[in-house]
Amino acid sequence: MMKKTMSTLGVCGVLLAACTSGSSGGGGDTALTPIDTGALDTGALDSGALDTGTMAGTAETSLAADPGGATGTVDTAVDTALATDPGGPPKTPEGIKVMSTSGSYVAYFTGAEAGITAGKILTLGLTVTVADGALAPGLDFTKATFIHTQMGHGSGKIPETVETAAGSYTVKNVAASMAGTWRLTLTFAGTGASDTFAYDVEVTK
Repeated sequence: MMKKTMSTLGVCGVLLAACTSGSSGGGGDTALTPIDTGALDTGALDSGALDTGTMAGTAETSLAADPGGATGTVDTAVDTALATDPGGPPKTPEGIKVMSTSGSYVAYFTGAEAGITAGKILTLGLTVTVADGALAPGLDFTKATFIHTQMGHGSGKIPETVETAAGSYTVKNVAASMAGTWRLTLTFAGTGASDTFAYDVEVTK
């Protein structure tokens, strides 16, 4: 029994010595070499299918055929959508901002920002949006007047509002017969009720 125990202790001693030798000095580095330079570093994950193989083929073909822009062939639907709506909040139109009576619509008038001259017949630009900034197409303008605010009379011309594009309109026959402050009032069919824009214009001689 004593001999068998000594034999077992001898085997353990050899194993302990090998482990000690492997954890210090050059022997430890040699043992780790397969982990340092093996497949995880230079193998399939670096240069194999994920980089140059078939898994990337579809994306590479798409980029080669259509690197972007509004005229590509692979992503035509996306390109068209971006050209129509590049994203982000709606761009604020140019012009003088006027809220409707109800507060549901916003008008932007152009063409008279610096005032107008008496005796001239003008056409004004008009862009209409709803409160959140989206364009408001298809509004039915039922009445338009251009009245001198102090004297209470018009010029004999009746303004006419026509839609030229979605949410964009023109107001024709805007004319003032004398100097002063004139008010352009546009009545239209809003959401469920009649609504109006009132835009004051300064007129000089």
